[in-house]
Amino acid sequence: MVSICDIVLNHTANESAWLKEHPECTYNLINCPYLRPAYLLDAVLHQLTVEVAEGKWEFSGIPVEVNSEDHLTAIRNALFGDFIPQAKIPELFCVDSGHLVSEFCSQARSRVPPVAVSAPEEGVLAIIPDPLYRRLKATVDMDLALRLFNVY
Repeated sequence: MVSICDIVLNHTANESAWLKEHPECTYNLINCPYLRPAYLLDAVLHQLTVEVAEGKWEFSGIPVEVNSEDHLTAIRNALFGDFIPQAKIPELFCVDSGHLVSEFCSQARSRVPPVAVSAPEEGVLAIIPDPLYRRLKATVDMDLALRLFNVY
């Protein structure tokens, strides 16, 4: 075999004219909202990199030129102690419990609860992620919640 050519269209440069004409053909936060957590983590890593390059973290043991394990430990501490908590990435997977409790109470008051039968309702109430990965917008199956917990 003389040569092999592998063309991967989703590896097109982000400044190509083709992608500017057809933005739906690329991964972005509009057509792929599930990438939002990764995007936020990437933004955090970029910000840390910029600040380290500017020398803003030298007082914390992270010099502009990272070349030892101690520097990596200091970077890890800055990343997990300062940067990642500020991004609040877990909120993309969490519910607003106050809102859900209010919604549950409102719906429970407007329905006549069924009389409990000998066998309790089957099912496991689980968090349903928000399809757009908005903060504190995950939810639960409210009908199942009412069947499980709104009984005489």
